[in-house]
Amino acid sequence: MYWFRSICRDHRFRLEQTNEWYCDLGELEPLLRQHMPPAAEGAPARRVLLPGCGNSELGPQMVAAGFGHVTCVDYVAGVIDNMNELYG
Repeated sequence: MYWFRSICRDHRFRLEQTNEWYCDLGELEPLLRQHMPPAAEGAPARRVLLPGCGNSELGPQMVAAGFGHVTCVDYVAGVIDNMNELYG
């Protein structure tokens, strides 16, 4: 609850369009490609879950890079609204 109250009081999610909490796809891609090679031709696309994604662009970057189905999840309404406006 501390995290939720702190973030909601801050209102940064409504002011900033996006924010990278850890690192962007450029830093993660080599590791992801090593452990998550592309699906074989004809096989279903790989599925990725990004819990607590906040307003990170990592999910949309992964989709653009061909990582398949990426689901971003968060529980802060302002973040969800902001990201739906950007990528809806």
